[in-house]
Amino acid sequence: MLRILVLCARDWRHPRAAGVEHYTHEVFSRIARQGHYVAWLCQNHGGLPFARSRVQNIESVDGIQVARLGSRVLYRPMVGLFFSRLSKPGEAVRQFDVVVDCVNGRPFPVGKYTATPVVPIVFNLATSLQASSDSPGPVIAPSEEAFRQLRDAGIPKRCIIRVPFAPAPLEDSTEERESTRTRLLAFSRTSQPLGRALKRMRRRGLSPEIDAFGVHGGRHAARGAGVSDDAEALARARVAYCGEGFEWRALTLSAHGIPCVCPHTAAGREYVEHGKTGFLHRPRDASHLADLLETLFTDDLQYKRIARAASGHGGQDSWDRSASLVLAALENLCVAPAPEHLATV
Repeated sequence: MLRILVLCARDWRHPRAAGVEHYTHEVFSRIARQGHYVAWLCQNHGGLPFARSRVQNIESVDGIQVARLGSRVLYRPMVGLFFSRLSKPGEAVRQFDVVVDCVNGRPFPVGKYTATPVVPIVFNLATSLQASSDSPGPVIAPSEEAFRQLRDAGIPKRCIIRVPFAPAPLEDSTEERESTRTRLLAFSRTSQPLGRALKRMRRRGLSPEIDAFGVHGGRHAARGAGVSDDAEALARARVAYCGEGFEWRALTLSAHGIPCVCPHTAAGREYVEHGKTGFLHRPRDASHLADLLETLFTDDLQYKRIARAASGHGGQDSWDRSASLVLAALENLCVAPAPEHLATV
């Protein structure tokens, strides 16, 4: 049994949880179900360390031991304090076999506090980072963009393990639902540019009903629920909008035959093929977004062509496979630990 410590600033129940937290939860809940001990250090939802919160500071959810240590500003200092409490003067106490650092910018300097081996899962890497002169251990890249950033930082290709996002399991076929799909399913942290695009559509006489998920529009935002948690919303969705930070949702939506419109970002280009499985709009261009959404709601021939192409876009990836790849990397590192390998220029 491995004892795994996960460092991720937010947990999957955080109101602002998105792709990083969803990926980490899907992978490590499966690893926990295999009998491994998983602890997750994250921020407190309530703000200040002693502020009241609707979630417990320490709880066990889906087999993961979640510890919420404080606000966004105090999170990294409190993680450092946590590591200091695990160590005796001059002697590192190995409470965990491996530390998993979910990197969305800069890695946490775990090497300052403990000799426990570290496996980074790099979602986004700050440009001021480069590989150290030490021989690196495994680094996990969930996306092609993360893979490119790691190569640019000097990480050897042989050390990068590509473990992609995976779609949620399918429940029924596209053909069974086409006639009942009428609504817009939206994932977004902000009401713009989608709100402005909808105003333009209403002026043109098109007013689709919306099921919204996210920080500002979502009835499920507070508990971090996703599209797979609401079968009714999924069944009636004709088109989906996946805003910045939610482009990865297009994997599951496309697999269900729902065309997606995403911003033209690196993540958007990875999960949507423009004109084939969905559309990419110019970021912050509400008029362009309105045109693309209107096309999918009014042009039945183009809608059906894209919906059928999207349904086969998810490939053979699954969360079980992704969890197995991550677990194999952790087990291999615990046999032959490698030093921390990302450093500031």
